[in-house]
Amino acid sequence: MVEWAAQKVQDEAGHDQLALLDIESMGYDAQLVVQVLVPSAVKVLVDYFTQTVQAPDPKEDYISDEELQDILKPLELPLNKHRQQGKEVFVSIVANV
Repeated sequence: MVEWAAQKVQDEAGHDQLALLDIESMGYDAQLVVQVLVPSAVKVLVDYFTQTVQAPDPKEDYISDEELQDILKPLELPLNKHRQQGKEVFVSIVANV
């Protein structure tokens, strides 16, 4: 699974820019559109994932279940019972990229 995820990261590189390019092609300021439309709870969660990926040791940026629940509550997402397994896979992916 780690190999698949690492390959997926490479395959998807740059795809995050496609929607922004589409917005700009319609004459809009893509960054402004994103700022206006992205809910703050989503931004907090994405910022956390970004910080974790960029950390020298993702395990050091562990977020407690209580903190995670505070983030997930506005998004109406449950605290995943498979969180620890997913975190272990995530840490393995980061270590191999």
